Amino acid sequence: MQSMGYDTETEICILNKKDVTMSRGKKDREEITNTEEVKETEVSDEMEKAEDSEKAEDDKKPEETKETDDKHVSLYVQEPFIDPSVYRQRRKRRIIRTVTIAVVATLLAVYIGGVLFCRWRRVLPWAAAAFALYIGGGLFHMHRFGANTTINGRNVVGKSVQSVEDMLLSDARKYTLDIKFKDSDFTFVLGDADSDVALTDSVDTLLKKHSPFLWFVNSFHSYDYKIDYTVNCDREKLEACLQASPALDRASMTESKDAKVVLEDGEAKVIPEETGTKLDTAKLYDKVINALKNYDTTLDVEAEECYIPAHILADSESILKTKEDADAFVDIEAVYDFGSYTYTIPKEELTKMAYVSSDGSIQISRSNVEAYVEKFKEKFTTADTDREFTTHDKKTILVHGGYYGWVIDAETEAEELYDLLSKKKSFTKEPACKRRGYALCAQNDIGSTYVEVDLTNQHVYYYQNGRLKWDSDCVSGQTPGHKTPGGLYGLTYKKMHATLIGEDYETPVTYWMPFNGGIGLHDANWRGKFGGEIYTYSGSHGCVNLPPSKAGELYEYVEAGMPIVCYWRDEVTFVNK
Repeated sequence: MQSMGYDTETEICILNKKDVTMSRGKKDREEITNTEEVKETEVSDEMEKAEDSEKAEDDKKPEETKETDDKHVSLYVQEPFIDPSVYRQRRKRRIIRTVTIAVVATLLAVYIGGVLFCRWRRVLPWAAAAFALYIGGGLFHMHRFGANTTINGRNVVGKSVQSVEDMLLSDARKYTLDIKFKDSDFTFVLGDADSDVALTDSVDTLLKKHSPFLWFVNSFHSYDYKIDYTVNCDREKLEACLQASPALDRASMTESKDAKVVLEDGEAKVIPEETGTKLDTAKLYDKVINALKNYDTTLDVEAEECYIPAHILADSESILKTKEDADAFVDIEAVYDFGSYTYTIPKEELTKMAYVSSDGSIQISRSNVEAYVEKFKEKFTTADTDREFTTHDKKTILVHGGYYGWVIDAETEAEELYDLLSKKKSFTKEPACKRRGYALCAQNDIGSTYVEVDLTNQHVYYYQNGRLKWDSDCVSGQTPGHKTPGGLYGLTYKKMHATLIGEDYETPVTYWMPFNGGIGLHDANWRGKFGGEIYTYSGSHGCVNLPPSKAGELYEYVEAGMPIVCYWRDEVTFVNK
């Protein structure tokens, strides 16, 4: 078969692999070849009939006959089996038809023009002017944009393709990217980086979207087009431009902080990680280049995660485990037992004595324990201090003097407390003391069970749990060198059948209750009277003398350590009278 080239008339045929289609094509080819003198119209009709017949035949075939053995249909270009002379005849006919139409149209235009010239000679100049204007507008709009046209928001009416391209590229080089850092902002100007900018689309393509000779119709519509840019940045120049930002000053960058657990304010707290200002500059440059390519107007550095993050996050397994251990430590109950009073170390103080180490373990600070014990000592060492005391007649006085009270041994207590806290378990302990009081409460160390000796009125009272249980007149010392001293003391001990020995006396007593060295409460069977002014002329050597029966009753009530409050009313300070 003779090789034939393809023109616009070349047909794409979908052929089934069945022999039916091929035989039909051969038959048509034989008919055309054997009939060289057939008329052009008959050939054309025959071809059309053949195509229609093939289509109809294909449509009538069942779906299964259209399938190939492998259930695929091939799509390829099929050579038309038509003699080349047929195509030459067709082109000739078209040329003749076109020329004929053009000649007829010209003759018609001339005829109509002549008629109009003859009948409307006055209108013709205006018509000619309008026609010239129309033609001129068409010629103008072949190279320039029409009314109501914008590209990237810029008015391009009357502008040529080249001028529009120059304008858009000029705008592109003025493009700025606002880079938002954590502590500052920086505006990057594309032109500063000497970057190459190109348009992604052709402006000429947009111009050709509208027929120039329809310019009058197009003027009644608005057209808004957008053309993107491509940016080719020189990385070194880009980095040099960005270095002008204060945010890229390495000296001012701060490291990110890992999440951690702290003990403070009586609780275990998780301090979340904190992103610093130290930048991953390579990542930042990549993000900027990408923003330029996308022609973005802003870049949030933090949102783009360009800062070097912390290594340990708040929800990490290590933080959660440390938090659990810290909570367990905070739950410790550290209790001091003063006998009549207990004191629990506040959580706020407890958390000050511990810290979370770098490995996540809970450690005790020896120095902080010592500092706490010093405050504990100041709070609970009551000896040698003034205390408020309410007398039997409801007067509030400040009692001073005496040795009674608590004295905390700070050094010993700090060591004991450190060891107990290190075990991270609850405990109850007695404070390490150099001297102990009988009682302790939130207000004072006298408590509600005590012996009150009103030396001015020569009377003794015993209160038990705040209620008067016993009282008696007495005789104290008053003569020079034997005055009974005021102050707050503790009962040293009690003993029956003791002998009191002084410089010039040796006196046996049945009930002996000392509280201030050799001074104490005891029976005085040699006296017939007690109270009143006896102490002024026949007082004791300093002891508090009691009637024997009363001394025996008191002996049964008191015990070692019990507070003994002695006072002369003219020697104390009254808080209220």
